[in-house]
Amino acid sequence: MTAKLVSQPGKICLGGVICKSDGTIKSYFDLLTRVSARSRRRSPFLSRAFPCDLSHTTTVRDIVCDAVVDLFDNGSLNLRPLIKIFTTGGITLLAAVEIGNAAPSFGVASSGVSQGLNLPWSDVSAVGNGLAAEFSMMDRDEVVILTGIIGISGEELNFPQLEIAVNDHVKILSCSYTAAP
Repeated sequence: MTAKLVSQPGKICLGGVICKSDGTIKSYFDLLTRVSARSRRRSPFLSRAFPCDLSHTTTVRDIVCDAVVDLFDNGSLNLRPLIKIFTTGGITLLAAVEIGNAAPSFGVASSGVSQGLNLPWSDVSAVGNGLAAEFSMMDRDEVVILTGIIGISGEELNFPQLEIAVNDHVKILSCSYTAAP
């Protein structure tokens, strides 16, 4: 019999704001976080049958965290990595937020957590109209590193409201990546 050990997934936590083209904020937000890979949660059966969870030392978590966030600075196609914001199903691109203004995009991990640097990150002129639902975080060559769900609260990326219009100013005000425990 082969047992598969399951580890908790890492998580990305972002908070932002959407402004009208004149720079006034449409509304405010409360930043909440949640685990990003909902489908990887352990079932109650697995927890009873195989009660051990993998855990990592702080040193290992820092190494994993740094390895993930360092991926954003790879490539040479674009000056900066991107967070692309889409409608449901990735149908319509609403905004392309530039991450940071110089490499590195994230700080050195501490206790398995790395903070985004040079915040806020922004797209000063959104390209689409619609309700923000999904995002992809990409390196400078637009290789997808992380994906997630957008919501008003409790998602990986939270905005005070989800409607984005052409020329809105989309800002990411906070960002942290947490490696699996």
